[in-house]
Formats: sequence, structure tokens, C-alpha cells
Amino acid sequence: LLDQFFDHAIGINVPRSRFLPVKATSDLQLVQSDLYTLVDGFVTRNSARTNPSNSSIELGPEFKKVGSFIGRFKSIPSIVELDSLKVSGDVWFGSGIVLKVHLPKL
Repeated sequence: LLDQFFDHAIGINVPRSRFLPVKATSDLQLVQSDLYTLVDGFVTRNSARTNPSNSSIELGPEFKKVGSFIGRFKSIPSIVELDSLKVSGDVWFGSGIVLKVHLPKL
């Protein structure tokens, strides 16, 4: 299919262990967080993360553009212990922030 449009084109299949797709700033936050690290060219998950699924992050329209996103964080928060996050409104994050599950005392 590629060679229909480009001479001598080839396609390659890159496994998820080599990259994480970034389509929105919420994906960018995951990639920049401490949830993943790059070791010898492979994306590895932080072994401290006990939940097998990724954190669910939903950022409001104030975070949509990359420039706005970057400006709202002094540093990317730790999310190893975070299950979900929904941010809306004019929110700014300082440095050294840790976001995690909060279970109320019974």
C-alpha cells in the first residue's frame, strides 16, 4: 500500500515496548511521569505500580495545547499510586507533587 504513494517505501512494526503513543496532553503527562522509564531503548513500567492498568487522566481544555500544558506544571507529578485524575478549570501544579489514591478511613 505504501509503495502506491511513495517509491521504495517500506513499513515497520514497532512494538509498544519501544514507544507509547501521545495523541493528547493527558498521554503526554503519562509519558513524562514516573509511571514509565526508558531503559536501554525500551519503555518499562515502574515496578512500584501495583495496578496493572494505566492511570486514567482527563485534562480540561486549559491543558489542550502543549504550550499551555507545559506552563501549568513546575514539574510533572508522581502518579505511580494514582488510579484516575480529572482536572478542570484554571489549575496549576507546583513542584514535588505526588498524586495518589486516597482511601477514606472507615
